[in-house]
Amino acid sequence: MNRTGAPLSDHYPVSSRVSWKLSSAVCLVDPVGGPHRDAFDDIPSIIASSAAVRKITAITVRGGNRVDGISYTVQHANVTSTDVTHGGTGGTPVSLSLGLDEYVTQVQACSGKHNNTTRVFFLSLVTNRGRTMQAGKTTSECVVVGVPGDDAAGGKEWHLVAFWGREGDGMGRVGASKRTNAPPAQIHVHINPSSMM
Repeated sequence: MNRTGAPLSDHYPVSSRVSWKLSSAVCLVDPVGGPHRDAFDDIPSIIASSAAVRKITAITVRGGNRVDGISYTVQHANVTSTDVTHGGTGGTPVSLSLGLDEYVTQVQACSGKHNNTTRVFFLSLVTNRGRTMQAGKTTSECVVVGVPGDDAAGGKEWHLVAFWGREGDGMGRVGASKRTNAPPAQIHVHINPSSMM
C-alpha cells in the first residue's frame, strides 16, 4: 500500500483449485507420426457432449506412398450422424462400411520421413468380423493398438469412435479415440479471489 492506503497494483492475487479424475468412458491412444502440421481433435464435437455410446459406421482412408487423408461417419445414439474429414484429397480411397454389430478391434499405423518431416505412411483397421482395410505403405516404425474390453469400465467394450492428430495436405500424426458407455470425465475449476495482505 502507498502512503494514502491504496494498493500499489491493480493485479490482485488470485488462488485457484482444480480437481479432476481420469475418464472411464474416453481414452486417447498414443499417436503415430510427428509434431508437424495442424492439430485436430474430434472429441469436443463428437465424443464429449454425452455419455451415450456412438459408433463409426463407415471409414475411408486415402493413401499412396503415404496416408493422405481420413474420413469417417459417426452414428449418434439418437440415430443422427456426423461426417468427419481430415487431411488431403490425394491418394487412392479405400472404404469400409461396418455392419450393425461390427466394430474396429485393431488399428495399425506406421510413420516415416517425407521432406524432413514425420508423416503417417500406413494405416490399417481390423474389425471383429475379421475384415481389414489399409492404405499407404508400411515402414520400420509401426504401432499396433487393440480396442478390447476393459475391466476398469465394468467390463464394457471399448469402441473406436474418432481420431486425433495433425493434418495438412496429408496426415502428419494420427491416434485413435476410444469410448465406452460409462460416465464421462468430470473436471471442476474453482477460482477464489484472495484478500490483499
